[in-house]
Amino acid sequence: MRVFNQVSGAPYADCFNPEEEWIVTSTDAASPKCIVRHSLLINFHKSCMMQGIITGKAFGAQQGNFNAWAGWAASHLPEHFDYDKAVAQIEAQNE
Repeated sequence: MRVFNQVSGAPYADCFNPEEEWIVTSTDAASPKCIVRHSLLINFHKSCMMQGIITGKAFGAQQGNFNAWAGWAASHLPEHFDYDKAVAQIEAQNE
C-alpha cells in the first residue's frame, strides 16, 4: 500500500510531501506469520534550505509512529488470532 500525505500548517509545507509504503509479505505458506516493511520518502517538489531538517524530523516522527503501531499490533492481534486454528487451516488448504 502506498500512502501520499499532504502536510499543512508546518513551515515549508508547500515544498514537500511525505510518501509512505507498507508491504506485508507471508513468511511461508505453512505459517500464519508475516513480515511488515514500512518505508518513507520525503518528496521535495520545491527547493528549500530546510530539506535536511525536514527530512530528519520526518524520519524521527515516522519511526515513533511505526513503533507505536508495532506495539499496538503485538498487544491486540493475539487476542483476535488463534494461532493453532490458523495453522490447521493452512495445513488443510495445502493437502
